[in-house]
Amino acid sequence: MARKFKIDTTITSAGIVNGEYDIANLSLVRVVVENANGSNEITFRAKIDGQSTFTTLKTSTGNVNETFSIQAYDKLQVEVTNFDATPSFKLIVSGFQGSSGASAVPSGEVAIGSGSGLTSDSDFNYDTGTDTLNVPNITLDGTDLGQTLYKPEAVITLTGTDITNKNVTLTEAPTTPAKTRVTVGGVEQTYGDDFTVSGTTLNWNGLGMDGLVETGDKLIITYN
Repeated sequence: MARKFKIDTTITSAGIVNGEYDIANLSLVRVVVENANGSNEITFRAKIDGQSTFTTLKTSTGNVNETFSIQAYDKLQVEVTNFDATPSFKLIVSGFQGSSGASAVPSGEVAIGSGSGLTSDSDFNYDTGTDTLNVPNITLDGTDLGQTLYKPEAVITLTGTDITNKNVTLTEAPTTPAKTRVTVGGVEQTYGDDFTVSGTTLNWNGLGMDGLVETGDKLIITYN
């Protein structure tokens, strides 16, 4: 997926964050909030062009690491609707466009593409308990694409030990290691060139991330 816009800022007070954002033709928003107290609250609103008021899409409280759909809207507004006594917290928001023309869909719906022979079961869903996107077996033009479980890992802040070991441990072992996505400082790394995964170990010894990452860097990781 190609990122189309990004917010990366430190929040020190309540209010709207940098006006509004053009999200026409985008499908997903990924949100990461770090170092927030439980009562800090961010509200995401959206509207279509010509609409006079914004519609509230969701409200996130405390620290979060989540993805939600914005495909039906043209403009996005992000507002810190409650800021408590915390000196500051980190807010990172990225807008994405689905690859190969595919559209992101909300929970309980199935996206039907233009390729003939695309079928899907009715149990497409997003499990909020495990923060996992569950996609049933899909067949496209006679090819069985299998089942996908797409999971964002909690943001990993690298320690001195991680830098020395040149690896970190994931919560689960990816089903297909080569599909693991890693972003450092907003830059996506390349599997095989910059890092590899074996079991639950994400390793960069002798690879592109070796010497690039430092103590305190944050890894944003997703895998299936």
